Amino acid sequence: MPHLRPVLNDIVEPAETPTIVLGRLDGHLLNASVKKTVKREELKYITLSVLEALKVLHDDVYVLTDVTMDNIFANYKEGENRFSEVQLGDLGSRYPIDSSIAKNGTPVAAAIWSSPEVIMETPWNIATDIWSFGTVTRMDTPSPAQLTTPPQVRPLPRSGAATVKNTFLNPSCVRNTTLGPRPHD
Repeated sequence: MPHLRPVLNDIVEPAETPTIVLGRLDGHLLNASVKKTVKREELKYITLSVLEALKVLHDDVYVLTDVTMDNIFANYKEGENRFSEVQLGDLGSRYPIDSSIAKNGTPVAAAIWSSPEVIMETPWNIATDIWSFGTVTRMDTPSPAQLTTPPQVRPLPRSGAATVKNTFLNPSCVRNTTLGPRPHD
């Protein structure tokens, strides 16, 4: 199947721990976008690959429900477009469109990528995948990793209140105590 991460082996013994072996790729889009901004031409290539993969699933009447940056896998190359291959993976969260899970609006996947239907627990369909993919393509906004990384905070200077006033506070909110008490103090 084009642009879908292939299952290479299905290990069923021992029965308590069934395992699948998936094709290996160099990494996923979340890590790639944190390391380096995804360029327009790269985004076009990613978009075409993911939409072709979703078309295969949707033609087979499945909803993936988990189109996220860490479920889009890639192989890398040198050049203007650093991606040589893009595949949609982790198909374990796919459901038939007519399943009770979809019809009942059962919550699935991470809320940050989910469609309003999934978040509000109303019936969902292939539009859920399109919504999720739309959130992925907004790569000009901070990635989830950037959103959860605490901001860098400069330590307070030790050289005195005047420096702190100039750095952090609105001057109209700072009282200069060297002038003595104000009339209303």
